[in-house]
Order: sequence, then structure tokens, then C-alpha cells
Amino acid sequence: MMIWTRKAPTSAGWYWWRDLPYAEAQLVRVLAYADGSPMTHCNYGEWSSTPIARPTGGNDAVDR
Repeated sequence: MMIWTRKAPTSAGWYWWRDLPYAEAQLVRVLAYADGSPMTHCNYGEWSSTPIARPTGGNDAVDR
């Protein structure tokens, strides 16, 4: 279950973001400045409460 918050991310990563509660969510990459603080593309809207986890595993896809 995803929780939406108006608090911008505090760490770099990929997050879901939407400008209005009924708007379609967009995938947004939050980068970090040299000091580690996050760069966000805006100070409004709603963010997913946690970053999207990076996939694990290697190139183990099976051709069919």
C-alpha cells in the first residue's frame, strides 16, 4: 500500500509524485547535491512516502 504525503523526499531515489490528489502519478527521480541533500523538482503536490526499491537479481530473464 502506497502512502501519499506532502512532505518532499529527504533522500535521493525514484519516487511517485502527483500534483493533485486526483491526478495521475508520475515517476520522478530525486537527485542529491554534493552535500547529500535532495534536489526536488517542486515544492508542491504529493509524494510517495518511500522511494521505489531498485530491482535485485541479475540478468536471469528466460527467453521463451
